[in-house]
Amino acid sequence: MRFDKSCLRPILPAEVTDAENFPLADAVVGKIEDKKSLSRVLKLFGEKLPLGEEFQFLKRVNAAKGLVLICIIGESFQFDQDTWRQEHPEVAALFDETSISVQKVQGTQARTRAQWMAMKKIWPCKFHEDKALESLLCRETEDLWGDKDDAFSRHVDRMLRVLSLCQEQCSDESTALTEIKSLTQKKVGVHGALLFDPATQSQVLEVTSKDEEGRHSLRHAVMEAIATLAERHRETEARALKESQGEQGVSELMKEDSNKTVPECEKEEIGSTEKKDGSYLCTGLDMYLSHEPCLMCSMALVHARIRKVFFCTETPGSGGLVSVARLQEIKSINHSFEVFQLKL
Repeated sequence: MRFDKSCLRPILPAEVTDAENFPLADAVVGKIEDKKSLSRVLKLFGEKLPLGEEFQFLKRVNAAKGLVLICIIGESFQFDQDTWRQEHPEVAALFDETSISVQKVQGTQARTRAQWMAMKKIWPCKFHEDKALESLLCRETEDLWGDKDDAFSRHVDRMLRVLSLCQEQCSDESTALTEIKSLTQKKVGVHGALLFDPATQSQVLEVTSKDEEGRHSLRHAVMEAIATLAERHRETEARALKESQGEQGVSELMKEDSNKTVPECEKEEIGSTEKKDGSYLCTGLDMYLSHEPCLMCSMALVHARIRKVFFCTETPGSGGLVSVARLQEIKSINHSFEVFQLKL
């Protein structure tokens, strides 16, 4: 069965997707009758009335209306023309009293081309296109929607595999797509997770977790996947240690380590070394989920340093990526990842 590429959508913040609603600021503008003096005006403004760092994206001249942006009115600055003329006589001399007015300008920089097109109607502004972001908005990112290497079809196949895993855990053994879809729409049921390594184009692991009475609260599909990967890492390290030192040496070393008391300063050094090495569990990996992860699992994905998350069905009331929160968009958190909904 073929799926339309529109079923894969990026989960992006409103500040990116909303091209019409953006904050505005009050600005003092003046009309220059003598256009030959514009260069002198701009030079004076640069020296005497520079715009703040947060408004450097605004152009000083609106050529279409013959206006010049004098300054931005903010909480720390209220414009009074008489006071302004006394403080900046050289600049004020260029403007007639009746030519100065207050008007709205955009209060934030455009992040997308659509926002820039809407903003420049208010006041001319600079724009530097983020090609990766524009590709996401237009659904043209090659490794997501591209036809090369069947990128989109491969994402669909991985999600179908996750949904099939869930179906296998149900009493009904049918793998019909309609049955899988009804399963993911249930509030209580089986949740699945699949870890994928895009660098090697290989599946790392797959797990399922069933909602049932008496189940441990930490045994969600995401937590199971991370725990399984951690166990594999421990086994790999143990095998490598055995090969390098021999089984007896490993036992003695583990015994010695268990009897050691590590000073607090050394613990801090160990932690900082791990961070420098980037030895986090899911660094560079993608996770495919049958359901949007809860807040706990979403935070676990942050700590595990996941690269991308794809989920099929939203989880109203508990989802941490769309439904009740968007952890990936919180700037104070020290890691963020891309989120996509692949609704089949």
